[in-house]
Amino acid sequence: MNVLYLFVCLLVNSASCQTVCDGGPPSAVIEAKINEGIDRLMALRNQDWGWVNTPQAVLGLQLGRPGSIFGLNMTLSKIETEIGSQSNRNVGKLALYAMALKAICEDPSNFRGINVMQLVQQAMSAEFRSQNGTLNSKPRSHWYQLALGFQAQCVLGDSIVPIHLSKLIQYQNMNGSFGHSSSVDVTSMALLALSCVRDRNEVADTPILASKVNLAIQKAIVFLGRSVISDRNNVWFGNKYSTPGALLALKEANRDGGPNIQYCSHVVESMLRQPLAEEFSAAVAQMLPALNGNSVLSLMGNVTCPTPDPIPDQYQPADVTSLVHSCNDFQLGNFFQEFFKVRINVRLSVITPDTNQVPYNVIEVPNVEKDNTLLQVLQQAQCNTDIEFETLNTAWGAMLVSVNGVRANPNKREYWALVDGSSGSFLPTGVSTYRPSDDEHIALKLATW
Repeated sequence: MNVLYLFVCLLVNSASCQTVCDGGPPSAVIEAKINEGIDRLMALRNQDWGWVNTPQAVLGLQLGRPGSIFGLNMTLSKIETEIGSQSNRNVGKLALYAMALKAICEDPSNFRGINVMQLVQQAMSAEFRSQNGTLNSKPRSHWYQLALGFQAQCVLGDSIVPIHLSKLIQYQNMNGSFGHSSSVDVTSMALLALSCVRDRNEVADTPILASKVNLAIQKAIVFLGRSVISDRNNVWFGNKYSTPGALLALKEANRDGGPNIQYCSHVVESMLRQPLAEEFSAAVAQMLPALNGNSVLSLMGNVTCPTPDPIPDQYQPADVTSLVHSCNDFQLGNFFQEFFKVRINVRLSVITPDTNQVPYNVIEVPNVEKDNTLLQVLQQAQCNTDIEFETLNTAWGAMLVSVNGVRANPNKREYWALVDGSSGSFLPTGVSTYRPSDDEHIALKLATW
């Protein structure tokens, strides 16, 4: 695969690109993968008929295949309950609720007496307002959340505050990215939002702002093009988890004559090769719309909702099996049990601002079963009383929130980062999916974003 050629194809509207961007996998193959994704999301449904991130799952299903959400009435009741909870009142989550409701033909401005769009507007304003009422230069939460807010406001026809949009553009990095300088995810969300708002009156009627928006779009396109990597015969934008969002963002950014990016054969084939049986709901919910070529921008205007599929016989949602293992699971077995197993050693370090010096204290975790996840390694170390930690269940799997009694404070923009202890680079996936190799050194670092 010539990665440079794909990069050029993504940026240039040229007939020579069509051999790469057209002629992708047969629709029947894509449809089969969508079926697999729908089955996986339904298997991850909780007993209350929601998901760990209910609006994200609803959006993924409805954009992947409209009408695929059987048991919709129970899910609507779950959404009503979730929106009423203060813990779901951040701007990103509210934006997802608003767009999910539109996707299933519910009115976000009057959903069972709740004006979700008003809540989005209030949350967007609060992002830039300090406690004393002055205007902050950065949002309180994260640019990813803010980009979701812009998407919801644009898609659902709500008013957009130009000064908020200007601040998003102001903090675009020199290389065209948003958020972290290598973040494909945040850049894709911002690009999708900018691609939507560029045609809004608030932007089009203000030449200076319109020029800034268009320049930011072009810079983001270049950044995403440069993020293309080839990994074991797969082609990704950053990694496999950030690829679906990047594909849809590039499609919308190039909708006025650009190549049919979302079906660039090598990228789509890479997505189709990925098994979904062990993926978490967030990964599946993002892949389904990309396979179907539908971003949230397809929700603009009138939306038609087919009658939902009937609930299959014998179907009953059940909570996903706990990721917590018993300490007995990590004990060595007898000779016959161990004969076919491969054991490795993993090293861990915990880094906080108080211990941010070299060399770090290294925790040896011996006799780890090969292919165990980092979460299992941490659980094994905890069973050995070498470390204490807590996780939070999310749509992407477990998220580390506390290590040795030190809890990441979101109000201070803190989080526990997973870092390669040798190179200092971030691990490509989270604790639930990353599988350490023999003698690998992994650092748990209290960082800020």
